[in-house]
Amino acid sequence: MFYLSIFIFLLGIVLRIIFDFNQISFLIFLPLIFFKKEYVIKLLVLFCIFNLGYWRTGSFIEKNNLDSYIFESRLEFKLKIISESENKGETRKYVTRILNISGDGVKIFHKGKIIISVPHYIYLDYGDEITLSGQLFLPEPFLTDSGNIFYYDRFLATKNIIGSIYRPAIYKIEKNESFIKKLFIIKQKFVGRMNHLLPYPEAPLLSGILLGVKDSLGEKRLVDYRIAGLIHIIVLSGSNVAIIIEAVRRSIPLSRKWNILCAYIFIVLFAVVVGGGATVIRASIMAGISLLAQITYSKYSVYRSLWGAVFIMSFISPGIILYDSSFLLSFLATCGMVYINPILEPKLSKIPNFGELRFIISSTISTYIIVLPYLLFSMGSLSLVSLPVNLISLPLVPWSMLFGFLSTTLSFVSQNLSNPLEWLTVGILKYINLVVEVSASFKYAEYNSSVSAGVMFLMYLIIFLLYFFFKFYLPRHPN
Repeated sequence: MFYLSIFIFLLGIVLRIIFDFNQISFLIFLPLIFFKKEYVIKLLVLFCIFNLGYWRTGSFIEKNNLDSYIFESRLEFKLKIISESENKGETRKYVTRILNISGDGVKIFHKGKIIISVPHYIYLDYGDEITLSGQLFLPEPFLTDSGNIFYYDRFLATKNIIGSIYRPAIYKIEKNESFIKKLFIIKQKFVGRMNHLLPYPEAPLLSGILLGVKDSLGEKRLVDYRIAGLIHIIVLSGSNVAIIIEAVRRSIPLSRKWNILCAYIFIVLFAVVVGGGATVIRASIMAGISLLAQITYSKYSVYRSLWGAVFIMSFISPGIILYDSSFLLSFLATCGMVYINPILEPKLSKIPNFGELRFIISSTISTYIIVLPYLLFSMGSLSLVSLPVNLISLPLVPWSMLFGFLSTTLSFVSQNLSNPLEWLTVGILKYINLVVEVSASFKYAEYNSSVSAGVMFLMYLIIFLLYFFFKFYLPRHPN
């Protein structure tokens, strides 16, 4: 009933987004009169869950039906900075929360967020309140290299962003102090120390692995990491988040109850400081559910945790299940880990498990089996060197995180103490960069070909049938 309820909830979201029928919920209610009484209660519960998803999606649809007035004239905005700067060539991008919009002496009430692009020499801090004038532009869908339409407006709507302002005229900047701002300052000092200790490009690589900071790595290297199939370690993957959270939990020298409570607080603060992307939020929710199971002495199910995280995230922002590719890739990759990997890994028993080699091979293959159809549909590309690159690189990632964090932390106390760990960190990161650079330079490192939505669903149907065959049929017929 748990999984069926979540499926019905997601179905309500999808049908509302695609068809937007205001009366579809009543049509689905009609067949209930033909069922036996003992099934009616369960069906009524599912009906209410369906309507919950259907009703919740209304707020997402409203974000795509904004008043055209605010996009047709130059207005005055009062905004609050709620993100770090993102370097984009000669400009810096910030995400802001709307405090007030006014035009022709009339205040316009509107909730949401706006992206502003300012000259590179203007630096704003988290929490600053700014007053500016400019024209708000509505984001528009565009055609990707794979030939598919990327609904950029709906993607931004999943983050409650209504539009963007390019190079506005800023009248006033009000500095504000807050606890979150102090956390961002600590993060900036930590990243600055990394850049001081380590050479380029090892410093930005470590920043990406530990904190998801990837702007300074450069467009060329980001492309190389994507071609090599190792981009997930830079954008702070779920596995990296899990390693960081578990390391913090084990390092807190408190009783079990207070240890778990501190870990909870750290999860929330960490998700805020690193930007709160879909991957981080999904991993944080699953980690939070795990800690909840520990503190209540309950049995933890990774399957229920995964689908519980999907329910929570889709309830908060219904559009992510169709328009947020980072969420979908994170969800699909996790499905590969929790569903396919337990079946595949025992079949690779002849492979030695030295250095978690067997697990890395099986998890990489499992993940790629699940994400392959969506990658071909959405991006039209597939890394052909991903498996060997992950095999020879992933075992060193946790060590680079450990040595990098310790060397940076110790450097605040003594440079001499941090030197040995710094040399180890640089050596590991140089090796990873070299593997990526060499593998991405191969002529056939990447396969470029897109598939239609119909072909993608057919591929997933085949994967689904094969999963049930290997999961439920083969164990009964071992010969």
